[in-house]
Amino acid sequence: MSTLWALLIGCSLHFGVLPSAGAWSVGSVLAPVAEPDVDDWARESVTSALASRRALDPAAPGVTITVSEAAWTPARRSGGVLLYDARLTLTLQAGERVVARTRTRTVVDPGDAAGARALREATLRALAREVADDAVAGLTAP
Repeated sequence: MSTLWALLIGCSLHFGVLPSAGAWSVGSVLAPVAEPDVDDWARESVTSALASRRALDPAAPGVTITVSEAAWTPARRSGGVLLYDARLTLTLQAGERVVARTRTRTVVDPGDAAGARALREATLRALAREVADDAVAGLTAP
């Protein structure tokens, strides 16, 4: 059994990142949502995801990023605990290729305004990274 695990680990180290089909730069970011700074988070996240797949080229055609949803809504109360649902949707368009991805997460209200603001920002930033990674994986798939 340990030989199988060694083989799987060796293969994963050998293959590394899947090759990308094309290279892009980051073009315009459209964010017709009320969440402040979400356009910056989306730009950073897509740039990072393209770079991690070796698909970032400043001279290549630009990817248009659209943040179509950035939501933070009270979900439910469980005893004395208030839960919020965070939801983020990104659409990447590069030429004829269009990829849309959504991620959601439920978080517990920390109970104070400063903590809630920090939690909201941290959660939406994390969702931006996850959604961008998913979308870029779809965009760069051969």
